Amino acid sequence: MSAVRSAAHPPVRLVPISPAALQPPSAVVKMNCPPALQYRTQLFSLSLYPLHARIDQPRQNRMPPVLGPPWLPFPPSPDTHNARHIRRYRELMYDIEHKTPRLYASILISKKRVHKHAVVRNRCRTRLMAALQQLIRREKDMPVHSLHAYIFFGTSYLFSAESVVIEQEVRRALLAVGSKALRLTARHPSRSKPL
Repeated sequence: MSAVRSAAHPPVRLVPISPAALQPPSAVVKMNCPPALQYRTQLFSLSLYPLHARIDQPRQNRMPPVLGPPWLPFPPSPDTHNARHIRRYRELMYDIEHKTPRLYASILISKKRVHKHAVVRNRCRTRLMAALQQLIRREKDMPVHSLHAYIFFGTSYLFSAESVVIEQEVRRALLAVGSKALRLTARHPSRSKPL
């Protein structure tokens, strides 16, 4: 039964993004643009940003793929780009070898929002990452968008919250973001047609 379940629902691979990978000039995510989707709770806020380069590439090679003229929007959509550009972008971003959906995640805990002591910030970051890892291990069929980076901005409530509550909030956030993305693709069917 477990072999059938794993074949039907491939496991999600969690790929952590370090804060250094978010810094220009070779940032994997454009943080100065508004996020594609957002979800807020008392414990954290989750923002989805489109990925510009694969995370597993070395930093010096991590540049956005050239997909047409620079004035076209990023990520590419069927309304603005040629089909070959979209195919190339998907080949660069997906894990074609293993057919495993990837959850690119980064947790940012700031001094201003949480606490001035690094011990407190590290505990908040560790607790949120542990809840995310537990959730990915348990729930094999979470809706994950591999072409986006999931950026979590933690708050000071993470320090004293129970781990079960943190995991429930992370689950709620991932499901809400997944349903919002499904509604967006249903509203714009031209973006969801296969190439």
